[in-house]
Amino acid sequence: MTCRRRIGFTLIELLVVIAIISVLAAMLLPALGAARSRAKQTTCSANLHQMAFAILMYAHDYDEHLPNVFWNTQYQQFGLLARYMPDLKAFQCPTARHEDWDSSWLAFYCITTNGMQVCADYKLNDNTLIMPARITVFRDPTWVPVALDLDWEPRLRHGQGQNLAFLDGHVEWKRREQYQPEASTAKDPFGCCPWWRWGLVNGGLDICPACP
Repeated sequence: MTCRRRIGFTLIELLVVIAIISVLAAMLLPALGAARSRAKQTTCSANLHQMAFAILMYAHDYDEHLPNVFWNTQYQQFGLLARYMPDLKAFQCPTARHEDWDSSWLAFYCITTNGMQVCADYKLNDNTLIMPARITVFRDPTWVPVALDLDWEPRLRHGQGQNLAFLDGHVEWKRREQYQPEASTAKDPFGCCPWWRWGLVNGGLDICPACP
């Protein structure tokens, strides 16, 4: 009589395999989370890059003047730039959380279109010396911010910093202390501070208060 051996795993073997899988998962999850965060930051950067070029195209159509948007009229982004970036998703950062917003800000950043509320997750520079100006007056457009992740949110969207889009079309991620007014390092090459005053040394007009 031939004896057939049963093929299978013992309980100890199964527990060892499960333990190994758990250790591998614990090692991989942080890396996957970091990769997901980087992907969202890249998407946000691409949105701001598109917004910067939309602003340049707007200026091309309006005698080189930048769109004039105030702090409380940010919803006008849609009307001013939509023809240059018709995909409304480009106005939205994948890491923005509207639950962090004060309810009053919805009136400044949101519109209702086709029965649906759409909010701009990015802030256009609202410095009245920059946004209505002609693009030709700036000495160095690489230091003139035109849009960025909201700077007043309690939670930074991308690690320890935010994405900023500049007049020449490039986008940079900067740590909070590199652009906020409370930081002495938040200066451009001309000594202007903070970010909404960067690039204001232009055409002989020297108006760039330095950080304290």
